[in-house]
Amino acid sequence: MLWSEFSAELRIEIGDTGATPRFSDAVLWTYTRDAIIDISRYPSLARRVDRAVLAVDPENPRKFALPVDYLSEIFVECPLDTILEPRQLQIGSHFHTSSRLSTYSIDRANLYLNGDPTSDVYLTYLASHPYPANAADGSFVFTIPQKDMDLVRLYALGRVLKWMRVQQSKLDRFKVGGGARDDNPIFPETLDLEKTYTEALNERLPSGGVLLYRPGKK
Repeated sequence: MLWSEFSAELRIEIGDTGATPRFSDAVLWTYTRDAIIDISRYPSLARRVDRAVLAVDPENPRKFALPVDYLSEIFVECPLDTILEPRQLQIGSHFHTSSRLSTYSIDRANLYLNGDPTSDVYLTYLASHPYPANAADGSFVFTIPQKDMDLVRLYALGRVLKWMRVQQSKLDRFKVGGGARDDNPIFPETLDLEKTYTEALNERLPSGGVLLYRPGKK
């Protein structure tokens, strides 16, 4: 789906298709961007697999910057078609450099090798979904599967209703009788939409116990 198509459908949903829209394209873009960032936090939804050649740190030949859309690694190759083993980190452990490259470790922003690389370092990884560069990027194509686009829509609609509720609350402060806001008509709808989003999200996430089997004696 294109960003231009999604934003047009979103405006129809919120009834904001007039000549002078209440919500600017930039605002709807912000809500959509935040929705994609939120959804990408869940590996079971962020199923976009990517591959990149990592950029080496100029001051450390064994340190490489992770891609900005990195979520978790699938495997690391150096050289190509040679898979390195992940280093198992333990508190209090001491590591020594090696002339033979065999393992790697990853922190929040970088990948480290235990030895000098013999070629480029290739990272195959689970990536977060991209979002339009800006509100005018109408030709942007979402990588989120069509069946999951309703999550983006629900999140954005919830943000729209929340904004409207805040504006109504500001007016309620001037009501005669103390300015109580417990009768705000948008409040229940906002909670229902947030609940719907959470429920739809949970339906797509794996749940339940994991059964472990021990081989029996023959």
